[in-house]
Amino acid sequence: MFKDLLKQVADERGMNNAVLAKALDVAPASVGYYLSGKVNPPDKKKEQFALSLGLDADFFKRGEIDKDIAVIGYKLPIDMAARLMGISDDTLRKGLQDGVFPFGYAVKTSKKWTFWISAPRFTQETGIPVPMK
Repeated sequence: MFKDLLKQVADERGMNNAVLAKALDVAPASVGYYLSGKVNPPDKKKEQFALSLGLDADFFKRGEIDKDIAVIGYKLPIDMAARLMGISDDTLRKGLQDGVFPFGYAVKTSKKWTFWISAPRFTQETGIPVPMK
């Protein structure tokens, strides 16, 4: 079910509702409705959400999380993304913290920043292909 998968992805990545809303480009109240099951978005929206989170477009249709694909296969490391873009790691980190780059996000927990870059979204937004392992 969509709400369960969305919650599981958010929990695994340590995302609160505000961070999840920013990653999905929706209002925080919408995230609450999705997570409660009060609103089930249309399939096209689910595809957009999946891509925004660095998942296969059909992720929310499959009904289960394949952790190898969900986390490892679609997360682009900061150093690789920066190298592909021709910028420094620090510039990319700052841009993610400021919400400048739509292909990822930054989450601050206490004094540490955690970064997530969606490989499919990176290619979609920048036009730069990500080398496969």
